[in-house]
This record gives sequence, structure tokens and C-alpha cells, in this order.
Amino acid sequence: SELSNYILDLPKLRKLTDYSTYLAPILAKWSMPSLADYEGELCPDFSATTLVSCTLNLWEGPKFDGLDGLLSFISNNPTLRSLSLIFHEFIPYMSRSQVDAKATLSSLETFSVHFAGGCYIDSNFERFMTNLNLPKITQLSLRLVSDPDYGAPEESDTGRLFRVLFPGLNPYPTLDKLDLITDAFYVIPSKQLEELLDRLPSLRHLYVEAPQLNPSADGWTERGPPPLHSVELSNCDRLTRGFVEAFVNVLLRNDHSDDDRMKTFTVFNCRGIHYLAFSDLEAKLGDRFVFIL
Repeated sequence: SELSNYILDLPKLRKLTDYSTYLAPILAKWSMPSLADYEGELCPDFSATTLVSCTLNLWEGPKFDGLDGLLSFISNNPTLRSLSLIFHEFIPYMSRSQVDAKATLSSLETFSVHFAGGCYIDSNFERFMTNLNLPKITQLSLRLVSDPDYGAPEESDTGRLFRVLFPGLNPYPTLDKLDLITDAFYVIPSKQLEELLDRLPSLRHLYVEAPQLNPSADGWTERGPPPLHSVELSNCDRLTRGFVEAFVNVLLRNDHSDDDRMKTFTVFNCRGIHYLAFSDLEAKLGDRFVFIL
């Protein structure tokens, strides 16, 4: 393209969306001092430092600086408030340095991780998450989608992913909203979900869309989840009446406090449950409980 021959000065450009095959390598030649919103691939030598919102498609290859380059890029944008990372394959570390790059995003509020085509969790991704500090995020979204052209992914257990993204106790002290979205290839045992919620005491809003959310017969632990204000279980086709009733009842423990009281519990398009299964809950909770087929 003739565009690659020009050095462009774009002092007022605030938003750039790039899904072309030729533009990425030449972005380093462009001057964009006001750029606040970028969506596209991470390019070598692309030195944006003013981003507020960023969505990056990540591929392994010689034109990509690896996860260490990704850390350097986002650490150079301390004003980021929203960051979405879309992994299309396993991404390595490229640097042989003994000292890892680190990034602390103190302004970040919304963090999204999307695995497109597989669950790309390995020691490199774990190392990346260890070196990424997100002290003030309020919303986190995790999405797992397999590639129908390649059949079932090699790794369909979400246990390691949860351990890596949510390490230790209270890894995100300000987290208010969590979205977990998977397709039918990925299994989420309900015990994993319970243990995850137990480690997120600030959480108030939960959305789960997971056909393979696998309810346990044991019910919730005595401690229970944090005082969630809203829960939506969508397209969870293995959902059982017992699991939903146990979940609702453990949240009702907080009804004595207006600040902690559950406001809505929604079951949407969960095909394994008959529409009459929750008549008791609907009568008990009124419009606080919503069941939609």
C-alpha cells in the first residue's frame, strides 16, 4: 500500500480500529499524541502512551514481542481504564532477560480476557499474570470459546485457569462484577465456582453463561458466597433445581442488611429445568426471582 510510504502526523486522532493485514507494521511511523482508544493487533514499536481503552488481538509470531512486550506496552499506558486481551493461541515470552517486565495499572477498572479457539494456559501465561498488577479493577470478564474446525480443545478443565487468574485470597479487592462465559466444551464444576466466589469478598454482581456448569450434590459451603446483589445464570443447561435453591437460600442469609440484600436472581434459557421447578421460589421472592425459558 502507498500508505506505508508516509509518516503521518495525526494530532487530534482519538480512536483507531485496525483489523487490516497491512496497517499494523506501519503504525510506528504515525504520530498520534491524543490517541485514547485503540482496537487491533499489538505491533512492534507501536509506542502509544495515552490510551484509556485498549482491545488487543494477540498472535504468536515474529512480528509480535511476546508477553514481555505486551507487559511493556500496557505499562507505558498508565491511564488505561479498560483493557481487553484476546488470545488466539499460546503466546511465549521472547526476552531471555533474568528480570521480568512488570506492569501495574492503577487506573484500570475493566479487564477482559478472551481465549478464542482454545484455553491457552501455560507457564508463560501464568508468568504474565504474576507480573500484571491490577489493584483497582471493578469489572472482570472471562470468555472461553473453542474452535469448531478443530473439535474439542486439549484442555477443557477450567481449574487451572481459575487458579492463575484468581490467585490466593482476595486477588482483586475492589472487584464488583464478574462475567464468566464459556461454550459447551469447557466444564465448570460448581465447587470451582463456589471456591472462586469465596475468594472475592467485594463481588456484588455475577453473570455466568456456561452450558457445562456442573452442579454438585453437596450444596454450598457453610461460609457461602459474598453478599451478591445480582446473579444471572444463562444457558446453563445442566443446572438443577437443587443447586439454584441452595444458591438462593445461602444469599438470603443477608436479607437482614439492606446493603447486602440480594436484589435479583435470574435463571435464563437453562434448558435442563422445567418452567414449574421454581414456583416456590417465585412465590417466596416475587420479582426478586426471575425465570425465563
